[in-house]
Amino acid sequence: MGPKLEVSINFVEETQGKAIITNPEHSLRANKGESDTVINP
Repeated sequence: MGPKLEVSINFVEETQGKAIITNPEHSLRANKGESDTVINP
Protein backbone atom coordinates (compact mmCIF):
# COMPACT_ATOMS: atom_id res chain seq x y z
CA MET A 1 0.00 0.00 0.00
CA GLY A 2 3.01 2.34 0.24
CA PRO A 3 2.90 3.70 -3.33
CA LYS A 4 -0.89 4.23 -3.16
CA LEU A 5 -0.56 6.13 0.08
CA GLU A 6 2.28 8.30 -1.21
CA VAL A 7 0.40 9.21 -4.40
CA SER A 8 -2.77 9.91 -2.42
CA ILE A 9 -0.97 12.24 -0.02
CA ASN A 10 0.61 14.11 -2.95
CA PHE A 11 -2.82 14.44 -4.60
CA VAL A 12 -4.40 15.87 -1.44
CA GLU A 13 -1.53 18.30 -0.87
CA GLU A 14 -1.65 19.59 -4.45
CA THR A 15 -5.43 19.78 -4.91
CA GLN A 16 -6.80 20.15 -1.36
CA GLY A 17 -9.19 17.40 -2.45
CA LYS A 18 -10.06 14.11 -0.75
CA ALA A 19 -8.36 10.82 -1.62
CA ILE A 20 -9.90 7.41 -0.93
CA ILE A 21 -7.96 4.16 -1.08
CA THR A 22 -10.37 1.26 -1.49
CA ASN A 23 -11.53 -1.47 -3.83
CA PRO A 24 -14.65 -1.51 -6.05
CA GLU A 25 -16.65 -3.59 -3.58
CA HIS A 26 -16.24 -0.96 -0.83
CA SER A 27 -16.39 2.22 -2.93
CA LEU A 28 -19.87 3.38 -1.83
CA ARG A 29 -19.13 2.82 1.87
CA ALA A 30 -15.71 4.44 1.52
CA ASN A 31 -17.21 7.53 -0.10
CA LYS A 32 -19.43 7.91 2.98
CA GLY A 33 -16.35 7.57 5.22
CA GLU A 34 -17.52 4.23 6.61
CA SER A 35 -14.58 2.07 5.57
CA ASP A 36 -11.13 1.92 4.04
CA THR A 37 -8.58 4.76 3.98
CA VAL A 38 -9.65 8.39 3.52
CA ILE A 39 -7.11 11.21 3.34
CA ASN A 40 -8.42 14.75 3.79
CA PRO A 41 -6.56 18.07 3.50
